[in-house]
Amino acid sequence: RLNLITPIHNHSNYSRLDGLSTVDEIAKRASDLGISSIGLTDHDVVSGHIAFYKAMTKADIKPILGVETYQAPESRLINYGSNNDKQTGNKIDNFHLILLAQTNKGLKNLWRINTESHRSGFYHHGRADWDLLSKFNEGVICTSACAAGILSSYIKQEKNYDEVLIKFLDIFKDRFYIELSTYHADFQKQLNKELVSIAKKWGIPTVYGNDAHYAFPEQYDLHEAILAIQYNQKIAELTEPHHAPCLYIMS
Repeated sequence: RLNLITPIHNHSNYSRLDGLSTVDEIAKRASDLGISSIGLTDHDVVSGHIAFYKAMTKADIKPILGVETYQAPESRLINYGSNNDKQTGNKIDNFHLILLAQTNKGLKNLWRINTESHRSGFYHHGRADWDLLSKFNEGVICTSACAAGILSSYIKQEKNYDEVLIKFLDIFKDRFYIELSTYHADFQKQLNKELVSIAKKWGIPTVYGNDAHYAFPEQYDLHEAILAIQYNQKIAELTEPHHAPCLYIMS
């Protein structure tokens, strides 16, 4: 089996009303592409880990267990009112963050972060914060996630991101990566350029995140229907699609 790429940012149907494909479909797609290792990063949950591990192992693919957690900007113990910045309207309380288990210890820490983010940090979602990341980061790899990550959000809002980068590097050291995205949109292309510039300036390695929400390209319409259910919309009444048709596992 070729090991040309390792898709690390993938959602299954355990990402409720957001991810579409089953773990078996993900295994089939990875096998078709000759991929030898692949990650699972469902939104806010790790409940798909066992099924994913079994499906990938059966297909002779190395499973990388992770999560796309939500991140509070400061303390997970604080509820930020309307959950929106009054000036920009941007959500300030659920930045995205990718965590991947590097070791068995890291997997236990990842589960601990997920558990504690729900026990003590739940507000719309289970939210991790710098405190949880500091306590339970051993054996965990972190990426800055998609355009909804705190780093990308600060760039888009023209806010100072130095403190954010310092915190990530202080906690994760060489286990922190700046994530670029294959999302097909002009804003993402420009954001990628800025992220690359920052990565070079700070000496931080970059990694591509495919951010797949369905396994096969032909599942696009089904995924759009899933999102319409999530937003309580009717497909026939949509004036524009939710996403460009690029959220599948790419070759």
